[in-house]
Amino acid sequence: MIAGPGKIALIKDEPITRLAGLEKYFSEMDLVLAEGFKRENNPKIEVFRSEGGAEPLRIKENLIAFVTDSDIDLAAPKFGLDDIEKLAEMVIEKFITA
Repeated sequence: MIAGPGKIALIKDEPITRLAGLEKYFSEMDLVLAEGFKRENNPKIEVFRSEGGAEPLRIKENLIAFVTDSDIDLAAPKFGLDDIEKLAEMVIEKFITA
């Protein structure tokens, strides 16, 4: 554990395979963004860069936003890689002020 004035960071050797296993650590949070867990049944934001040569995951289930520099359209609002403020506003509106 690392602790300082007003902040604590904790690293635990605890196998977590589902997001539900992390809920106990975030009881005071309004919003948690997690990378990975694409097979979970939670809202998803896919970030896809065309330079990698791969294809987007195209997971349509619970996709709330698609962030990309490509011309690919998925069944979700699309944001450019630099549209950080617009994406943040959408997330806040959808999950914080709703």
